Amino acid sequence: MKANFSEYLRRASAGERVTVMKRDRPVAQLVPVPDEKHLLRLRKPIKDPTGLLPLLDVPPVGRGKVKSLKLLLEDRRRR
Repeated sequence: MKANFSEYLRRASAGERVTVMKRDRPVAQLVPVPDEKHLLRLRKPIKDPTGLLPLLDVPPVGRGKVKSLKLLLEDRRRR
């Protein structure tokens, strides 16, 4: 798998489903992405060389302070 991973990704991006086998049993699939605009994109946290990030209006996240569902619904309303 590791040796040919780039080839498998190329094939999946071309529209092919690639099934990953382990001991002759299917364990995973690489599939083409149907619609990129609905994907959740994750990024590494940014470094803050200016020290300005604490000044942003970001709700506190922690035990009992903010409910994740409430944050999610607020975010969806803004979009």
